[in-house]
Amino acid sequence: MRRAGGFTLVELAVAGLLAAIVALMAAMLFVPAVRMWQQAQQAFAVQGDHLAVRRVFLDDVHRAVDGRVVRGELALRRSDGLRVCYRFRAGRLERAEARRSCRSDAFAALTTLNGYAGRFEVTGPAVRLRFTRLPGDASLPEVYAVTRAAAALR
Repeated sequence: MRRAGGFTLVELAVAGLLAAIVALMAAMLFVPAVRMWQQAQQAFAVQGDHLAVRRVFLDDVHRAVDGRVVRGELALRRSDGLRVCYRFRAGRLERAEARRSCRSDAFAALTTLNGYAGRFEVTGPAVRLRFTRLPGDASLPEVYAVTRAAAALR
């Protein structure tokens, strides 16, 4: 009597088990790599936003002839007559510009730096913007700018 061609149920079960073990091992290697890639992408996006904030902030401070911090908001008067204001609200850095004074409803998010708080400091012709991660440690470098005009800011 001849045996029919093909695999037995036991052979198929063993092959399926081996395939499952190999797939599980591959997943154990692949999942952490994907997680690290996602974290790197997030960090890269935050650093890109930080650079965008830095460019706009430095330009405003370099063109400032007067500035002060009032109730946590930075108000600058630029040489072109515009008033530029910065504030942190709900974990975002917001900016407004106006001819006279910055109204509360004129602020718009400067970038998507969500999850950060910060504060402004004005000392002589220098302005500092310090970032702190909510709720933990500082993870972005501060932005330090000095006005091009030697005028002292308040």
